[in-house]
Amino acid sequence: MGNIQCKKCLCALLVILALSAPPLYAQDMREDNGESDLELVNRLASYLREKQGPALAQKDRGDDELQTVVGTDEEIFRMDRPFVSPGNLENHAVVLENYYNYESYKDGSTVYNCLPYILRFDTGKNTEARIYSDFYTWQHPTNGVNDINLGFKWQFLNARNASMALMGTVELPTAGGGVGDPGVEPGIMFIYDQKLGGPWDVLINVALNNYIDGTSFLHYNRMTYAASLNYQLTKKTSYYLGSSALCPKWYPNSFDITRLTGGWCYSPNSRRSYTINVSKGLSSVHRDWWLLVGISNRL
Repeated sequence: MGNIQCKKCLCALLVILALSAPPLYAQDMREDNGESDLELVNRLASYLREKQGPALAQKDRGDDELQTVVGTDEEIFRMDRPFVSPGNLENHAVVLENYYNYESYKDGSTVYNCLPYILRFDTGKNTEARIYSDFYTWQHPTNGVNDINLGFKWQFLNARNASMALMGTVELPTAGGGVGDPGVEPGIMFIYDQKLGGPWDVLINVALNNYIDGTSFLHYNRMTYAASLNYQLTKKTSYYLGSSALCPKWYPNSFDITRLTGGWCYSPNSRRSYTINVSKGLSSVHRDWWLLVGISNRL
């Protein structure tokens, strides 16, 4: 009986020694190499980083290049001149678009220059508010600060190949120097963008505005039609060709295709865009050439 108990005790002792041997051996190694527990943890972390790949190591070092890639997930937006797009801003964005606009008339009567701007605000899901003005206007013999236009855009359809929006506007008679309109002028615009496959899409604007005649002070309605064919060469570069028309033009029941226009837009990143637009007037007395140069900045 005593021999059996001795054998059981001896087996238990061997098991204890076997279980305790690795940590004891590791502790001896730490003492021989002069390493602490913290140093071993750091070595293990370095080994794991190497196994996980370079991306984790870059993130651990705070590498600027990786942060730049992560920070460019915002969609590159389309500028809202000369054609208004149905898309609106997201993520509480604020965008300022500044332009230089030059127009000459076929009869040589005047040259029109202005510095328009559009200040756009994200106001929630699928909505956007804006402040627009031609700002300072030169048109011989008058010049001065032009009217301010307030607008609100609602994108009610955003499908895979088509998107639609409505935009309401109201122009306020804030101008000076005789360059603005004499009263409040409301308007509404329907905006439609249809993808045609590949890099092509068609953008259509149909607007109805109520204007006040500057001489008779009578109210009248006018519809504006505009359409452009857009080609997205790359994610950053696009070209467009379009036209616009007014109805009525100068008198009731008249219709006039006012111009043909073509342009280029370049967006190097999600925060900035550039555009150049050149138009040729088609009416007999109205604009001859129309030049628009713009830059857009996400604030």
